[in-house]
Amino acid sequence: MRSPIISVSLYIEVGNECEVVAKSLMVDERDLPNGVSTSMRCQDGVLIYQVSASIDEPSSILTAYNTLDDLIRNLRAALAAL
Repeated sequence: MRSPIISVSLYIEVGNECEVVAKSLMVDERDLPNGVSTSMRCQDGVLIYQVSASIDEPSSILTAYNTLDDLIRNLRAALAAL
């Protein structure tokens, strides 16, 4: 039986610097935990970030949450540096 998957999408208005912000955030998208995948793209000044995680055990939900939390922290830092 296949594990259920949780998927969350964030749409964040970034403006003209979206590509710069996305590139700075991509550094942290390497070496993700097993079962977690992410994607990030810009569309009309909006950063679209998606995280998906296989929920093979309850702690997998926390792993997905922590991945989102890391993105938000790094996004704040990237925006503050502009």
